[in-house]
Amino acid sequence: TLLGTCTFPNPAFGAGGASVDGRADAGTIVSDTDADASGTAQFFRCYQGAAGDTAPECQGTAGVDSGTFDLEFDNPVIVATGTIAISQFRLTMPEQ
Repeated sequence: TLLGTCTFPNPAFGAGGASVDGRADAGTIVSDTDADASGTAQFFRCYQGAAGDTAPECQGTAGVDSGTFDLEFDNPVIVATGTIAISQFRLTMPEQ
């Protein structure tokens, strides 16, 4: 179930966020102030371009801040018509 859609800035990384060896911090992500549905966030997907693209660029797990999820929330419970805010998104790639 799609709970909501938050939008990366343009550009998503680089000028809008810090980048260092193997890590890129996204710029400020635009919150979804009208969540589509209620539920507990368990995963996320990132798409390039307009909403509705069918092939995700990346995806991962989501949950309570415990150090075990790819995207961590203080509270992953989303309420329909409420706000979904992501304070930080960091992409880390392994060294080659």
